[in-house]
Amino acid sequence: MANTSIIYRSGDGGGEWAIGGEAGYFVMDNFALKAGLGFSDLGGADNVSGEFHWKLGAKYYIASRFPFQVDLNGSKRTFGDDPDNDPNTPPVETPNATPLWLGLQVGHAWMVADNVSIEPGLRYGIGLNDDADNIGSDFGFNVGFNIFF
Repeated sequence: MANTSIIYRSGDGGGEWAIGGEAGYFVMDNFALKAGLGFSDLGGADNVSGEFHWKLGAKYYIASRFPFQVDLNGSKRTFGDDPDNDPNTPPVETPNATPLWLGLQVGHAWMVADNVSIEPGLRYGIGLNDDADNIGSDFGFNVGFNIFF
């Protein structure tokens, strides 16, 4: 299975973008191992100059229609030189952050063809380290598009 994502948001005079992809391999019926990579640029928001993302996990399709996924995912955030963005303050070297989460996801697989599915779902990320705690937990709704080879 494979999927990709491209995101662009604009506002406050700047733009944010992200790109990523995931691939998986079915090791047995309804059970796949997955890996993913991505990159995002927050357009200078929160003084983050870039963020590299990764994911390793497993996905099981209950009754061949209800995907349940567990994964370990993280990122490496690169910060700019001045976290306050105050011209009157000398630049301060800030450390990079490497948040780590345990991701849980459930949904429904709607097969639109023999090898194509659309999978709306709910996802929750549980922070596993201090960097993830500083960012906060992640809860959201997503829609995945999968191609099965």
